Amino acid sequence: MQQAEQSVDERLAEVKGELNYVRQTDITNELMDVIIGHLE
Repeated sequence: MQQAEQSVDERLAEVKGELNYVRQTDITNELMDVIIGHLE
């Protein structure tokens, strides 16, 4: 049972990391759009 709980905790940490990466990529893309729009 402890092994299953540990596996769930590890997977949850992986998913949170992936979500943070996606969010950061989205923010970076939006900032780049703003910067490029300002330069044009």
